[in-house]
Amino acid sequence: MKKACAAVGFGAVIAFSGLAGATTWTDTVGESGSATHTFNNGHPTYAYTYDITNINNIVDGNKAFLPGADSISSAELVLHFKNIDSRDSAEIKIGNFTTTITNSEEARVQLPSSVLNEFSGSGMLPVSITATNVNSFRLEDSILNVKGNEFSSAPNGTGQTTFTGNGTAPVPEPSAFILLSVCLGGLALLRKRATS
Repeated sequence: MKKACAAVGFGAVIAFSGLAGATTWTDTVGESGSATHTFNNGHPTYAYTYDITNINNIVDGNKAFLPGADSISSAELVLHFKNIDSRDSAEIKIGNFTTTITNSEEARVQLPSSVLNEFSGSGMLPVSITATNVNSFRLEDSILNVKGNEFSSAPNGTGQTTFTGNGTAPVPEPSAFILLSVCLGGLALLRKRATS
């Protein structure tokens, strides 16, 4: 009986892991070539929130992030500035993490685990940029690339299974069904031996 439970448990873990898929969610604020926000003495701060739970925000991929089901392993924020010079600097606050950029037209920020944990719980990430030394520069765009594992089948982020694309349902990998079948067959064989 112990062997049977171990076999079923091991098979279920393997089968379930076949249902999860590595994925990337990309969300963009602004468009390259047009100013999203111009920083100057009258407008030193710009704040916005990424929401990867909303399918309308997802640039790459066709499924929204589902908090509690999907997981985030890493995330990078890429900011593009124009007309920023050696006198300009800005403080970037991402969730509970703060960093500073100086004289850089492209800033790449890897999000620390403390922010990833907070982000995984809601799928929403607040970002605030404050110019600390302003000579008038602008934010062109802000791109959030999130990598993780997708366990959900809810592309609209509602928690309900919804079909997209050509109207066909998402189908788990055939290997998951094969492994599950082998485990169930093994369990049936062990049960038959035990009763004989």
